Amino acid sequence: MAGAAFAKQAVGDPGFKKPKPWGFSRSSLTQFQTTSTSTVQPIDARIPKLVRVSNVIESAIAVYGTAAVGLGRSYYIYDQD
Repeated sequence: MAGAAFAKQAVGDPGFKKPKPWGFSRSSLTQFQTTSTSTVQPIDARIPKLVRVSNVIESAIAVYGTAAVGLGRSYYIYDQD
């Protein structure tokens, strides 16, 4: 089953556990924080913070290209000869 079709079917399934912050109100999104399921560390996912982070990423892409935020490569690692 294709990804989009699977997602539509899953969302319509009453047993489907919708991920946070699915269904939160706008006012709730401004204060949304959660805990990582893998590291058990708090995650600050408030919308104002996400907007600031996305602006930084957008600026990095404009200046350095998509490799600045993709591939996990650093411009500061040089070959050791």
